[in-house]
Amino acid sequence: MNVLKPIGLIFFLFAFIINGRSQDQHSELERRTLFEGNLLHTLETASWISTGLIIEKYNTDQLAGHFSYVENKIVKTVFYQYSDTSIVAEYTVTHSEPISSGTSSLKQEGRILSMYEDLIYDIRLSALKEIHSDTTFFKKRKQTAFNIGIIDIQDTLYVYVYERALQNGVLALGHDYLLVYDREASLLSRTALHNHIKLLPKEPEVVDDDFRGIIHKHTNNEPLVITPTDICSLLYYQKNLNWRQIKVISSVYQSIFDVKSKTLTISKI
Repeated sequence: MNVLKPIGLIFFLFAFIINGRSQDQHSELERRTLFEGNLLHTLETASWISTGLIIEKYNTDQLAGHFSYVENKIVKTVFYQYSDTSIVAEYTVTHSEPISSGTSSLKQEGRILSMYEDLIYDIRLSALKEIHSDTTFFKKRKQTAFNIGIIDIQDTLYVYVYERALQNGVLALGHDYLLVYDREASLLSRTALHNHIKLLPKEPEVVDDDFRGIIHKHTNNEPLVITPTDICSLLYYQKNLNWRQIKVISSVYQSIFDVKSKTLTISKI
């Protein structure tokens, strides 16, 4: 197959690194990176809690899959099934933030997908086909599974594919990808974000007055700053960690993300 060429560094927010270095641009870079990382984590949390609620109440053998998305500041998780003529939303779980099972509302529906849900479904299906058809590009380790998070920004949909360990106690960053789609569900580009795996220790590697955590390096063609997938994974793992900060160092920038306070600082080296 022809490999699609990434546009620049693929991710819109990374354009700020190329086009300018002012404090305002740093602030916007921090904001966008943090926003997308938090949103990925929100979508993952919604899917996880929704799956638990569905399994608890219904027989899920006939369900084909599910996806989460944000609509008017409400997070929705749709569980779907195939009919002879359409895709049917069997259940919808609606979440208000902060997301928890106590704030989530489960509804049995049996309706066809909305136009927007159909777009999310088509893009998710396309991403899955890419993953399964090109295992040379999409590398997956044993005892892991890929998660898919879809973020909608203006006219572009960003699909993050990132790895999760299936066994307990394994904490890792890496083997993650970004696919970019338009609103016609056409794939515009794809790129690998990390070209290596970082196994995260439960204890801090560095402890001093200003920093208590670990250091993670981006090399070669990896992004110049911490990625939204890094932030999402760290928030996912935070209950298993005895440190609070990660420092990501590239050839140009240093990013420090505080897992406990969910703050991000990016500075030029």
